[in-house]
Amino acid sequence: MDELNEKLTKVRQREHGQAKELRKLKQEAKKMPRPEMLVDDGASDSDGMINVMKEPSSVASSSAGTFAYDPPTEYEDIIRKLENDVRTHIRGQNQLKIHLETLQWRVDELEGNETRLKEETLASEERAERTKRKSKAMIEKLDKDLKKIKSIHLKEEKQLREKISKLEGENKR
Repeated sequence: MDELNEKLTKVRQREHGQAKELRKLKQEAKKMPRPEMLVDDGASDSDGMINVMKEPSSVASSSAGTFAYDPPTEYEDIIRKLENDVRTHIRGQNQLKIHLETLQWRVDELEGNETRLKEETLASEERAERTKRKSKAMIEKLDKDLKKIKSIHLKEEKQLREKISKLEGENKR
């Protein structure tokens, strides 16, 4: 479980870093001059460099101007790649969440089974204890009855012996 949480944290950190990089690239793209402002009118500034920036009003009035350079496609490629990476990580994160939920459901199920088994075990132990007490009570009752029967038997045997002795004494006479 800790391993999954650790992986999830790493994925989130990676996504955060990529999202940060994506925001940075988008900000850089916003700072870049718009294509309609990039023209080459052949004029040079004092350093001998081509003046590529014109005011929008002069761009509109200058129909002979052409774009000095195209917007860099490498930024678009990088943004697409980062967006794809973010989507991939989001898919991975969602899969990890689903896996984590599945494991949590399984843990809950096992904990429920454990609770149920503990209750059943406790009930069985209570039944066994009741049965043991009943058995002990029955054994004690049977022991008392046996002692009573033995006592009665001994009394009857004694009485019979006395009668036999009496009868033998009468027969001898």
